Amino acid sequence: MGETWDYGVRDPGSLDHMLLLLSEKAAREESPERIAACSLHFIVATHPFWDANHRTGFLVGRVVLQAFGRDVHASTEEAERFVRSIDGRGLTVKAVEEWIRSHLVKIR
Repeated sequence: MGETWDYGVRDPGSLDHMLLLLSEKAAREESPERIAACSLHFIVATHPFWDANHRTGFLVGRVVLQAFGRDVHASTEEAERFVRSIDGRGLTVKAVEEWIRSHLVKIR
């Protein structure tokens, strides 16, 4: 059965690692789209939570973008299909970044 429907963290070390990577990217002043893509990809591809990795990854990516006055605009169905394809089709961070850029909107 695994830990299905458990909203806890499966691998705390991976989240610490992700935060270190994202901090380094921010310190190098990489683009918000790149940082968001890395966070989204990392969570979906490594599954640090017992459940809700796709939703959490997408929301974390959006929070990063929103901190920079940006967001993605896509239908729920399109966003869900895309996020599921990250691990389903083995998409790269570059592919995630390109998708984000193609759906980017300014919010302020």
